[in-house]
Order: sequence, then structure tokens, then C-alpha cells
Amino acid sequence: MRKNAIAAATAAVLVVGGAVYYAAGGPPFGGDGEGGGIAVDRVCAQLGPAEPAARTLDGILPATGTYRFSAGTAERRVKKSDGYATACRILDGDRNMLFVAHTEMLATEPVAGWFSTVRARDYPDRQLRGFGPGNSGRSSGRAAAILVPCAPGAQSPEGPRSLGVTVRLPSGVRERDVERARTAVQELALAAARQSHRDAGCDLPSGLPAA
Repeated sequence: MRKNAIAAATAAVLVVGGAVYYAAGGPPFGGDGEGGGIAVDRVCAQLGPAEPAARTLDGILPATGTYRFSAGTAERRVKKSDGYATACRILDGDRNMLFVAHTEMLATEPVAGWFSTVRARDYPDRQLRGFGPGNSGRSSGRAAAILVPCAPGAQSPEGPRSLGVTVRLPSGVRERDVERARTAVQELALAAARQSHRDAGCDLPSGLPAA
């Protein structure tokens, strides 16, 4: 029950740029990026340093005249580690989803168990690879996911807490671009994990490589 209440609060309240938005499937918020490239000042803060994130995104997203950005952070803090989540989405001018990144604080569990809940159709067996510290991440040519330690059990009645980070290219890429895209989604997942680990105020070492 407590976990469901936290999830509901996380889904309902998004704090963006100091303002609170109650999201119920509404349109993206944030400005448009014009000119066929990813503007550094439009990059979601959840992706870490903007310049390298923009370069990586430019290398994998299809060229389009307009990019629309949607970004939000949700927090519920009865105790420090009760709830934290972020979302970053990039759409083209026709509102087709090009990129999605999510971070969620959750009860710590083995990587394999957690990954089975986020895998869906984004990780074909022939493309699946491990990455990250202790092989704590999984990637394909269209998505990457990594589980990062955050808080010890004493800080939450639900026990130790971790951050689950996923990034996705919903439309995928051409077969010849799979390895290039894999490198890109891994870089973006690691950058999002480093940023979220800082922003969530995690106490346990992340183990992530420096940028």
C-alpha cells in the first residue's frame, strides 16, 4: 500500500523549473528547439552536462526541423529515500516520440530481477549486452538500463534503495547503426545515473565511472 501511494504521488506531481505541474497525460512542457539540431540550452537537466548530452543526442536522433522537450522531477520525502523520479522526453514536430529517459527510486533488488521488469521489447536477445560497474547495466541498439545504489536500509522502512535508470529510442535504429546507438544510449544512461544520484541526495557510493 505504501509503495502504491508513493508511486501515485510520483506520477501526479512534477516539479519543473521551480513550478509544480499536475500531469495527467497532458502535452509536453518545455520549449521547442528549432533548426534541426539539439540546442544545448534545451537539453533536460536529468541528462547531466548539457554539451556532451547534446552531442550524443545529435548523433543518434533522426534529423528534424523541430525538437520538443518534456522534462519533470517528482519527489515525495517523508523520509529521505521515500520517493524520487525524473523523466525526459524528446519529440519531433509531429509529436512522434524520439527519446525517453526515466529515473525512479525503488527498493534494491538483484539486477536481473529489476531488469526483467523494464526489458519489454527493447532488448532483443541478439543485441543484449551488459555494461557499467559490476555489469549492473544492460543495453541494446535502442535502449540502456542501469541500477545504481542510493540509500541504506536505515533510511527507509522498505529497506535499501536504488535508482533505476532507463533510456530508450522508441523507434529504434537501422541494423547497421546498432553498435553506434548502443554506445550512445549507454553514455546517456550513465550520465543520467550520475546526475540523478547527485540530485536525489544518495548516500551510498554510486560506483559509476567519472564523466
